[in-house]
Amino acid sequence: PKVKSPPPLISSAPGGWKLKNAPTLPKFHPLDRASVFCGNTSVSLVAGRIANVLRDRSIEGHFDNSKAKVRCLTSYNVDFRIFLYRGQKRYSHGVIVEVQRRYGASVMFFQDSKAILDAAQGKIVAPMKQTTAQLPLVDDPDDEFDDSKAAISSLTFVEKMLLYERMDATLLGLQTLSSLTDPEKMGKSTANRVSECIVTDGNTVGGKVFEIITTRKPTEEDTEVHYDLAMSITANVLRNVRGKVSEFHRNAIRPILVRDMENAEKKPQRAFAAARCLDSLLASDQCATDLYVVLEHCKDVGEARHSALRVQAEKCMRLIDESR
Repeated sequence: PKVKSPPPLISSAPGGWKLKNAPTLPKFHPLDRASVFCGNTSVSLVAGRIANVLRDRSIEGHFDNSKAKVRCLTSYNVDFRIFLYRGQKRYSHGVIVEVQRRYGASVMFFQDSKAILDAAQGKIVAPMKQTTAQLPLVDDPDDEFDDSKAAISSLTFVEKMLLYERMDATLLGLQTLSSLTDPEKMGKSTANRVSECIVTDGNTVGGKVFEIITTRKPTEEDTEVHYDLAMSITANVLRNVRGKVSEFHRNAIRPILVRDMENAEKKPQRAFAAARCLDSLLASDQCATDLYVVLEHCKDVGEARHSALRVQAEKCMRLIDESR
């Protein structure tokens, strides 16, 4: 007897993947190891499960119904694709889901890839760790990962990479800096020390990151990865120094943050980074209530497509209410 497919983990939400059909798997197509077969399951059901797990894990997804694929981007800048196929012969009674990494690397990608494949099959997905918006900002005097001296010396390497003005060198420098400013990777004390150095007047690394953010034109697609990394670094740094940066830098970055949040529908991952930056700047913003409309927009997009964006937008709105 046929086994009934498990029900979807969550009901489909607005903005989900409305897919009805998928192409048949090509005869000689070598499937990636990250692939599963979902027997006795419709394409629409599998697509809905995938849309839901992408939303819940805050992975940006752009759905292409004509090719039954999703272009995905994680918060840690791994670019990957999800493909759906109809099976052939003994696999004709179900759907094949394949995950292909295209760019970037992180140990977290294995967890996300597994969660996507599990969700596609209707399995219970392991819960995610807390988002950056939910983590408390506390000092830990016994931080076992603290190695501030080594981290500070690493800034010299980052500076050299950023000054080369080559795409690959800049990317490497920004990736290194992203880790150095992340308390989860380097420990809070180390991330704080590095961040304090970056915001010091005249610091070359801080100046280059600021330049990447403020001089990039929205149409420059070839520098998108650099820009997104620079925004993520800025969010880390602002949080680590509790928003204590000059008025000049606050005023320069504010309209950029608003622009990125207004474009949340197209780039939810970028809007999330902007909302993280805004979080740390709200205490010194004299017109914080003006941000309510764009934060409501981010909240709506987050509810449909990006859970962490929803959480971060709600946190910013709560901070504005509390400051009144």
